[in-house]
Amino acid sequence: MQCLTFITGSARTGFDSLRSLHQSKPELLQDSKFDVYVDGGVKRGSDVLMALALGAKGVGLGRAFLWAQTAYGEKGVVRTIRSKHKSLA
Repeated sequence: MQCLTFITGSARTGFDSLRSLHQSKPELLQDSKFDVYVDGGVKRGSDVLMALALGAKGVGLGRAFLWAQTAYGEKGVVRTIRSKHKSLA
């Protein structure tokens, strides 16, 4: 498997980079040689679906859960999961 790093000249999120890649080089997202994962810029469950629809193989959601765990423990993580789930409904 090959690795492609998408570097931009500004502080863009992974989600913004995926959208740019989808517009400029959509064939890379359809190429079975590349797996694209988005980590950053995902705030809602609908962002996860959009990233997958644009060609991402996976989406990182760690920061929201890290903050929830740090501030509120297990209850915070459960609430975050429910929030993401509700945004998809």
